[in-house]
Amino acid sequence: MTERSARWSVAVLVLVMVGLAGWLVANSPIFAIGEVRVLGNVHLTAERVRALAGVTLGDNVLRLDADRAEFGLEEHARVARASVSRDLPSTVVIRIDERRPAAWVRDRRGPVLVATDGTVLERIRRPDRSVPYAGRWSEVLGPGGRVGPTASLQVATAFPLELRSRVREIRLDQGR
Repeated sequence: MTERSARWSVAVLVLVMVGLAGWLVANSPIFAIGEVRVLGNVHLTAERVRALAGVTLGDNVLRLDADRAEFGLEEHARVARASVSRDLPSTVVIRIDERRPAAWVRDRRGPVLVATDGTVLERIRRPDRSVPYAGRWSEVLGPGGRVGPTASLQVATAFPLELRSRVREIRLDQGR
């Protein structure tokens, strides 16, 4: 065996060893997701947040696609922002900022909750007395849709959270 072929053999052997070591680390039970910490959720349950993020116990934490998990979370009407990170060896930390209801409006099908940024949060069975009524909407609204900035909705979003439950209705009189 020549010196050149010996070097090639060593190089190939090193590459195989590095590849094998990488595979062993990536498939090691040490890196199996054993805990998912969910922070910032108020309305959504931790189980629902995990499902939206696509994070499953037992999956490999090193293979977690954090960007994809964040995108999945932010697709939900209640989630304004999300971040997903790893805490090695086996923990995933999910932080979310939930949109909060600012008011409810009535469309042709009934009442819906609307967030401060105009995002439709959900259809509700009856008026929510924890936030003020901010008027009628001609279009049928669905979760994740947007409500344009009306004067009554702008007033509702200006109220601090603790004051919203004390206001029953916002009515405009000649645009004021």
